[in-house]
Amino acid sequence: MTLLTPPEGGPSVAPRGLSTPPHVRPFASRSMRRLFVLLAALALALLSLPALAQPSRPELCEAAAREASASTGVPLSVLRAIMLTVSGRKSEEGLVPWPWTIGAGGERVWFETADDARAYAYQQIKRGEPALGLGCFQVDYARYGTRFASLEDMLTPRINAEFAAALLLGLHAETGGWGYAAAALQGLGEAESEPWLATFYRHRDAARQGDFEVAGHAAATGPEDDRPRLNTYPLLQDSGETRVLGSLVPTGSGSPGASLFTPADGL
Repeated sequence: MTLLTPPEGGPSVAPRGLSTPPHVRPFASRSMRRLFVLLAALALALLSLPALAQPSRPELCEAAAREASASTGVPLSVLRAIMLTVSGRKSEEGLVPWPWTIGAGGERVWFETADDARAYAYQQIKRGEPALGLGCFQVDYARYGTRFASLEDMLTPRINAEFAAALLLGLHAETGGWGYAAAALQGLGEAESEPWLATFYRHRDAARQGDFEVAGHAAATGPEDDRPRLNTYPLLQDSGETRVLGSLVPTGSGSPGASLFTPADGL
């Protein structure tokens, strides 16, 4: 800043309108720094919100099971036990259900993303894999694929859980036991059902306290026998409809716009 030259012995004078009182400068500087820090912190907080709100993969299955239990009346412990038995994955927290699980050829593969799981499922379908289970409940593509609009829907946890719960409800009405219904849902025969049911019952007993946490219409009840019957339930018989890879909509007489839970199969 250029100072005007005062008369000899007089004080220095700055041009009018250009001077700022010296005591104001530090205060303004500190205020601006504080404001910048606050704005930066706010921006970081906003950027982190989606990550904080994103549920974990096991939580996707858990939330879907809770919703399906509340809407159908199937006990939450039964749904949890099935998930842990068919899609359970070991983690630091223990065994957890996994939404992007694909079962093919007797082996289960756990994927980190839905896209990877779907791509793998398409590969198996192209190869003609006869036993393909999808999602939290390992819904059988060969038996039930035509009941879904797409492979993406079949892998969506909420749709996967609702469909499995609806089938279980009908199977329970036929068999009188949740163990029977769960084994039949997986298409298990009498011999292979025994070890599977032992695992199922262990998980169900551990999860039974969850039945009291779910609000909704009353769950059906019935006696539990030690062993399921052979798979002779009408719900589980192959419809014989032709499937195409690009869509899971039936190409037979069924309507493409039909609900997943149409009563045609006794659901």
